[in-house]
This record gives sequence, structure tokens and C-alpha cells, in this order.
Amino acid sequence: MQKTRQNGNRGESKVTVSSFLLKQLRQGKVIQVAYKKNRLVIHRQHHPRARWADQFRKMATRGDDKMLDEPTTTKFDQEDWEW
Repeated sequence: MQKTRQNGNRGESKVTVSSFLLKQLRQGKVIQVAYKKNRLVIHRQHHPRARWADQFRKMATRGDDKMLDEPTTTKFDQEDWEW
């Protein structure tokens, strides 16, 4: 998305969106508006970690949730850390 600055506006503009469209998108409180290929695209904001729990469960089912390396201890772990 390319933002342009016009009339002192710093790339932030107000856009009126119909309530019908907003109701269709209302599964989340935040929507994203982007300008792509000469079109205005409106969609729900996706949260980067939204499906992590499902993916971790799938990894555990496949046995793919094991540590790659054995845990190592440091001087701090052995002497300073209180359990």
C-alpha cells in the first residue's frame, strides 16, 4: 500500500464505509483498508498468532514438538537460580 501526502495529510484519511459492509466484516473489531491494484480492499485484521494453538496441537499429534537440542545449563542455572 502506497501512501501519498496531500494538503498536509500524512497518509491518514477518513473513508465512509456502508454499515452493510461493516456488518459483514464484524467478526473482529478492527478492519484493514488497503489500496491494491487500483482497488480499495477491506478485510478483517488477522492476528498473527490466531491459529498457533491449533498448529501446536497438530505438531504434538505428529510428535513434532520435541526439542531439537538437549537442554544445557549455565553457571547462572547451577549457582544463582532459585527454584
